[in-house]
Amino acid sequence: MLPRSSLILFISLLLVLTLGCFRAFPAKSGGAYRGKIVEAETREPIEGVIILGIWFARGMGNGVYYDAHETVTDKKGDFWILPPAASLTGIVLDGRLLEPMSIVIFKAGYEHLGLMPWDSFKEDTILKERIKWEGTKPIIPLRKLTPEERTRKPNDPYIDSSIPKEKRKLMDQEIDKEYQVFLKHRQPQEPVTSPPQPPPVATPTQSR
Repeated sequence: MLPRSSLILFISLLLVLTLGCFRAFPAKSGGAYRGKIVEAETREPIEGVIILGIWFARGMGNGVYYDAHETVTDKKGDFWILPPAASLTGIVLDGRLLEPMSIVIFKAGYEHLGLMPWDSFKEDTILKERIKWEGTKPIIPLRKLTPEERTRKPNDPYIDSSIPKEKRKLMDQEIDKEYQVFLKHRQPQEPVTSPPQPPPVATPTQSR
C-alpha cells in the first residue's frame, strides 16, 4: 500500500492531468480579455464602443449558448471582459467543453465587427493584417462610415438569437440608435416599374 503522502501526490497529479486533457483553451484565457478600439484613419481612441463577449459550450453536437458579458470602451478606447468562472477549467456542468470567447464590436456611425472568435484576430487572413498587438492586447481599428453608407442600408451586426436580451442591452440600444439614423435619413427607393410591353402583333385574317 502506498504511503499517505505518495497517495495524495498521485491523486493531485491525476487531477491536474485530467483537467488538462479537457481544457478547452489555454489558462491565459481564464483571465480578462483586453483590447483597444481606435479610429482606422486617425488612430485616435474611440470611446463608447459596445463590446459583447459570448461563450458557447460544445458537446458531441453543435455549440450552445452558455454566457455573455458586455462592456463599453473608455476614453482611451480600452476595454476588458472577464470570462465566466467555468473558463478556469474549460468544463461546464453538463460535461460540455467551453469554447474561447466570441466577440461582437459595434458603435453607431462606424463599421462593425460581427460575431467572430477572439482567436480570429490572429488567425484570420484579413484581420491579422489590420490589427496590431501590444503584448496580448489587440489594437482594433474601426472605419467611420460616410453619411451615404449609413443611409443606404441598415448597419447592424449579427447577434445570435440564443443570447438573452438582458445580456445584450447595451448592444441593442446602440443598434437601435444607428437604425433610427437610417430611418430618418434613408435614401428614397426608386419605384420599380414594369418594362414597356410591345404592342400586340396583328394576325392576318383567313379568307373563307
